[in-house]
Amino acid sequence: KKNIILDYDDAAFHHYDKSNNSIIKKILHDKIYRLVQLADHVITGSPYLTEVLSAYTKNITEIPTSIDFEKYENAVVAENKNDDAFVIGWIGSKTTSKNMLDIKDAFIQLQQKGKFCLALIGFDKFQEDELNGINHILYKWDEATEVSLLKSFDAGIMPLTNTPFNNGKCGFKLVQYMASGLPTISTPLAANVKINRSGENKHATTVEEWVFAIESMAVQKEHYKNVVGKKNIEIAKEYYSIQSNYKKYLQLFSMLINKKNN
Repeated sequence: KKNIILDYDDAAFHHYDKSNNSIIKKILHDKIYRLVQLADHVITGSPYLTEVLSAYTKNITEIPTSIDFEKYENAVVAENKNDDAFVIGWIGSKTTSKNMLDIKDAFIQLQQKGKFCLALIGFDKFQEDELNGINHILYKWDEATEVSLLKSFDAGIMPLTNTPFNNGKCGFKLVQYMASGLPTISTPLAANVKINRSGENKHATTVEEWVFAIESMAVQKEHYKNVVGKKNIEIAKEYYSIQSNYKKYLQLFSMLINKKNN
């Protein structure tokens, strides 16, 4: 008789319905979908998750993955070791490092055109050899320093291959960049396009588009920093912070409790 609420911020269902293991796919292809049908309510973090899971329930609410805005507001900017270069920032993990390597040709071309530096937080150090010839610096991820480092960059990027699983991602990197006052460039998947609420951040798919987007942002560095970056801070605060979105959770919980009691 308890309320069951499921919260998804990744396309976990694709681990089953699109598995390369035929046994898993056959037996568990509808595992998540059956759970969704049984739940009292489902919370999703991105448009793609909402679209897919809406086929299995009408009791669904989209609340984006949110940051603690106060953490970003109060962070001190880290020292920039590349004052004369346009710093392209990325934050991720070992498993997502591949996405950066998919567009490494863009960084090679950019380096031939001007002073650029690739700053990577959480990148897999065992794949660093793939970045040979590219001006870059690796930072070990640390919760205590991540925001200060992000604030020292000139732009934040989020390249992704267009796969069903990646379509379910909630664009959390972009939210982090925006809360840090950075303009962003990302692959135009559903969540990324929605997060670009001002329409002034850039999207890119091909290597050529990535080169053009980064280069044009570097040329208009002051505009993207002082205009677009500041707009991004306000967007992150209003739509993607726990300070704003906690109310949506409380309203949802209250509605479910009242419904159960009545």
